[in-house]
Amino acid sequence: MAAVKSNFQPGHIVKDYIYIFISSNTISGPVNMTPNKGLNSAYTKPRLYSLFVLLLFSGFAHLFSQTDYPTLEIGVAAPDFSLPGTDGRIYSLADFKANILVIIFTCNHCPTAQTYEDRIISLFDKYSKRGVDFVAISPNDPQSVRLDELGYTDLGDELEDMKIRAEYKGFNFPYLYDGDTQESSKKYGPVATPHVFIFDKDRKLKYAGRVDDSEDGITPDTKH
Repeated sequence: MAAVKSNFQPGHIVKDYIYIFISSNTISGPVNMTPNKGLNSAYTKPRLYSLFVLLLFSGFAHLFSQTDYPTLEIGVAAPDFSLPGTDGRIYSLADFKANILVIIFTCNHCPTAQTYEDRIISLFDKYSKRGVDFVAISPNDPQSVRLDELGYTDLGDELEDMKIRAEYKGFNFPYLYDGDTQESSKKYGPVATPHVFIFDKDRKLKYAGRVDDSEDGITPDTKH
C-alpha cells in the first residue's frame, strides 16, 4: 500500500499523518510503507517450495484481481459515491465539507478490521473538530464471504448487521454499505480491510494505506 515518506512512530501512521496535514497542509509523495523485517534464511529455506506452490495457485489470482481494480493513485480526485448508511441516510461525496476527508474501507467480519475499530473511533474523536471528516465504507458482498471466514464474528456484512455493529461499538462516523454492486469500492481499489484513503480540501488523494503498522496489542491510547 502506498504512503508518505516519514519517520512516523509505530502504531501512529494515520494519526501523525493527519496532524502533519492539519499543521502544514502539504504532503510529500508516496512510497511503499510495508515494513521490511528481513528473512531468516535458515527458517525460510525449507519453506521455499511450499511458498512457490502457494504463489502459483493463489498469488496469480490476487494479482489479476488487483489489475482489474487497481488502488487509486496519489493525486487523483476522489470518485463520487451514493451509498446507504447504517443511520438510514444516503451519502455522497458532497455530504463531507471538511478540509480533510478520511475514507476507511472496513467491514464487520474481518478480525483485523475489528481490531482497528476502537482506533478509528479514537481518530474521529481527536480530529473531527479540527477540520477532518471520516466515513467508513464496507466493500464486501455478503454472499461472497466464506463460511470459515465467519468463524471470527457473530455478524455478517449485510447492511442490517452493519447497523447492529455500528450501534454496539458506538460508531460516531457514517458507516456505508457498498455490498450490492461494489461499484464505489472498485473505483477506490482497497486491497484489504481496513484500508485508508486521505483526501485534501480539493479532494485529491494524498495518502493510501494502513491505519498504522502495529496490529497486535496496540490500543488508541498506547504511547511510544
